[in-house]
Amino acid sequence: MSLLQSKSNVDKHEIKRGEKILKNIMGGKLVRNREFFRKLGLNGFTFKNINKTWNQINKQIKNELKNGELKSEDIEKRIDELILELSGKDHIITEEEYVELYEKKQMEKQEEIDKIVKTQEDKIKKRNS
Repeated sequence: MSLLQSKSNVDKHEIKRGEKILKNIMGGKLVRNREFFRKLGLNGFTFKNINKTWNQINKQIKNELKNGELKSEDIEKRIDELILELSGKDHIITEEEYVELYEKKQMEKQEEIDKIVKTQEDKIKKRNS
């Protein structure tokens, strides 16, 4: 076996291994990974463009694997980089961060409602006195 043949076999093995990791993270063409879709949703992708984004990321990762630009152990990190590039955000929003942001917004809304209620109560008291 020549050196070129053995390198080719290693590359094929690395590509297969990488594609398996990719499928575990993102899911396949017919059955997508629910957690991955959730991650995209948390990072600003809407229902309309989530499938398109999935296809873009999947295609890019596979191309980088086939071209030898990406090692299988770096796939998850590269996926996050692509999500950031496509979303225009500066970091990946996690479930915990999303919950914190949501709760903060809910508290701010409640404070606004409380202010309005207080203002209305004060107006009613002035009218009645």
